[in-house]
Amino acid sequence: MLFPYHFVPNHSIYTFQEWMDDLFLNVWCKADIAVDYEIDLLSDDLKAIVQEIADDPRITTDYLYGPIKTVYEIFQGFDQPVKNRLAEAYRHNNSIEDLCKQVNGCNPFLYSDLTAVHEDLSKALKIFCKYLFTNVIGLKAVTDKIGEIDSHYDEFVTLNDEGKCPFCGINSIKGRHLSKRDAYDHFLPKGIYPFNSINFKNLSPMCYDCNSSYKNAKDLLHNNAVRRNALYPFDNAANPNIQISITLSKPDIKDLIPADITLTLTSAGQQAEVDAWMDVFRIEERYVAKCLEKNDGYAWYVQSLEGHLNASNELGVTIDKDKWVQMQINDAKRSPLTGGNFIKAEYLEACKKVGAL
Repeated sequence: MLFPYHFVPNHSIYTFQEWMDDLFLNVWCKADIAVDYEIDLLSDDLKAIVQEIADDPRITTDYLYGPIKTVYEIFQGFDQPVKNRLAEAYRHNNSIEDLCKQVNGCNPFLYSDLTAVHEDLSKALKIFCKYLFTNVIGLKAVTDKIGEIDSHYDEFVTLNDEGKCPFCGINSIKGRHLSKRDAYDHFLPKGIYPFNSINFKNLSPMCYDCNSSYKNAKDLLHNNAVRRNALYPFDNAANPNIQISITLSKPDIKDLIPADITLTLTSAGQQAEVDAWMDVFRIEERYVAKCLEKNDGYAWYVQSLEGHLNASNELGVTIDKDKWVQMQINDAKRSPLTGGNFIKAEYLEACKKVGAL
């Protein structure tokens, strides 16, 4: 990603994850074969929510009461080493930054790993964790205690007010003055990684193209089962400082095709993470396409030529073309996120080098 997000501190919606922490670590992982499941085992807030949802005749799907009991009874059959292993997997999968950076001994735990432990548990938790985000977090019994996700989004885009999707830099992120919002993407996909579907350190607003057209459920931490590092979306201490370079193979700008454009992105010290980002979000393809669009790359080229001609005519003097083009490049670099300027600046540099400007 081009720049990191700032994490919204101290929002009440994070309490939901705390309830799940307690459920998994203090109820399920301590399930005793001699102690039958009862709702009183739950923390007071979660107990009240489970009961309210179960008693609501308008809610016809059993999201919590039955699934919590089912998982508890499966855990009753595990010996302590298995419970300890699952508790460790839970902690690791919720340490999103450590997983992205491969530090502090954190190793990702996938649903395929959970299936190897217990197939029925894997199936039950996959449905349970999915519903937590898609259905349960928006139920009135929950929002009365922790607030609505729209409230978090408003605070998020107020704090992160660049207005651009950091995962591509091309598209906008809907701001707080609009009636609709962009979707939260599960950075580590909820269909691959258990336990973190409502962990907001794993949830990032993302433009539709990045979320639904390119990333979808792709795994940033693995490439064909090979482990890799990824850029952590909230890593404000390590901005990747990505450098873009564009080279054109010919000066006939109007007739350029993708094969005529060589685009590279580099980051000192974080190249592996940048490579993973480029792979999952198809960044090279998208940036090259922008250079070829009539109203992007070609328009930048034409505007630079016509701007030089118009300025010379208006002033009645011949303005040095190289200096004019450099002014356009410098202007673009001053506001890189405006209208794809971070690509425009390098594209005009490439046009200049190939003799098109």
